[in-house]
Amino acid sequence: MKPELHSPLGMEVKWLSRILRIFLPFACAYFLSYLLRNVNAVIAPGLVHDFGLDAGQLGSLTAAYFLGFAAMQIPIGVCLDRFSPSAVQASLFALAAAGATFFSAAHSPAELLAARLVIGVGVAAGLVAGLMAIALWFPKDSVPLANGAFIAVGTLGAVAATAPTEWVLTGVDWRSLFQMIAICCALVAASVVTFAPRARRMMPSPPSGTGLRSYSHILRDAHFWRLAPLSGTSIGSAWALQGLWAGPWLCDVAGFDRSTLVAHLFVMSLALSGGALGLGVIIQALKRVGIGPTKVLPALVTLLMLAEVILALRQPVPVIVPWCMIALMGAGTVATYSITADLFEKST
Repeated sequence: MKPELHSPLGMEVKWLSRILRIFLPFACAYFLSYLLRNVNAVIAPGLVHDFGLDAGQLGSLTAAYFLGFAAMQIPIGVCLDRFSPSAVQASLFALAAAGATFFSAAHSPAELLAARLVIGVGVAAGLVAGLMAIALWFPKDSVPLANGAFIAVGTLGAVAATAPTEWVLTGVDWRSLFQMIAICCALVAASVVTFAPRARRMMPSPPSGTGLRSYSHILRDAHFWRLAPLSGTSIGSAWALQGLWAGPWLCDVAGFDRSTLVAHLFVMSLALSGGALGLGVIIQALKRVGIGPTKVLPALVTLLMLAEVILALRQPVPVIVPWCMIALMGAGTVATYSITADLFEKST
């Protein structure tokens, strides 16, 4: 390494390079992943008008995204062990661009469902590829903060899926919106390929089957089974509530009109994004005093349960308060990824 890179200016140049070449392309991918996850809540009236969809069919469209997303996680993990995050992310986002294009041109509920499934597959590495890129190319002591910032920027996609999308839909229809999203997905794929490091020399190809053996090792680990059910049920519930059921609840139970509904979804998304960044800062600060992220996750789960009780019992508090508590739980991935980073070495 050149001596001048040890100077303050050299360190600033290195950080700027990491941000521009690594952080921003992967964060943009995660942003689009979140936008596509939550956009159905805003475009639902257009879909109902054009296709006559009922509540069950709208729910199936959202579920199709998550089905494709979930089905790809283990294959993506294996691919990330063998190939660079940039190669995996770019390949899948090209597929996401195709799925968004297909969705914009759909002429039946079945085509909408198939397109949402393809989109879910295409954006499935939006989070994990970015977190792996940060783990590979950022200093270890800055990883929790970088993870929090990455998730915060990415979850701004949930913000974009509320009031900003509503504003865009005043000028274009949902088909044109998805055509624009498809172009953005293609641009992200190109930027990841162009700017992000390939990392082949940092990640030698493991022997055949190593990735699957690594999963076997993880699945036999008691720490994993103490974390996974808690993380999956709590964060998964928060995602489902915010992405699918918040809109109908605010409309049918709280009785809000369209503008008030969108405003509440917007505030929830801000809570999600700000919570991700705040959790990254908190976890990094707590680690300095010997308190690990395993203490943070149970606190978030407690807030989630309290919010659900408040909503179920219709307690006399502003409804935005419990819904923002639920949104904060959606940022709990910052805590879970910090925990898994401590539990499992990169070579696992």
